[in-house]
Amino acid sequence: MSTTARHGLLVTDWEQLSDPPGARLELLNGQVIVNPAPHTRHQHVCRYLANELDRQCPPDLAAEMDVEWRDLVADGGVVVDALRPDVMVTRRRELAPGSVQAAPVLVVEVLSPGNRKTEMDRKRAAYLANGLGCYVEVDAKADGAAIRWYRPAGTDWQLVAETSGDDELVVDEPFPFRVVPNSLLPDYE
Repeated sequence: MSTTARHGLLVTDWEQLSDPPGARLELLNGQVIVNPAPHTRHQHVCRYLANELDRQCPPDLAAEMDVEWRDLVADGGVVVDALRPDVMVTRRRELAPGSVQAAPVLVVEVLSPGNRKTEMDRKRAAYLANGLGCYVEVDAKADGAAIRWYRPAGTDWQLVAETSGDDELVVDEPFPFRVVPNSLLPDYE
């Protein structure tokens, strides 16, 4: 019998770290990642989308922003992944102060100029490996927004729906949801 060691940080060590000014910390496969803090447009898109997801999801689910999704090794004392998607839809009963440990129903990543492709690829892979139900990417530029909605398909993500601008996105999973991408953009730009 062989086992594969998964490296991470002790929960107590991870919880002692705090975000540096202008940045957000995540833990990905045991490695601390320092991301730039989101800018105003990014936060606006996240807030509008979280509100819309929360309004349309079933009552047993909740859409939250800046909640950490932790993957703990079997004994529960080591954090391997502590990912902070921009928006998360999870079961209300699984919400704990600041984090969830069960796989969310859906996560949203709003792409920013500071996102690095390799890091986003690693996060998407971690989401898939940890049992995420649906993955959504929003590309929000001043001249228009685009949304891509994915579901797990074996060892990769399968595109379910994609739209941009003023065309409405309509999906049925994990719950019926509709949104116009450009409605998520701030109206003060």
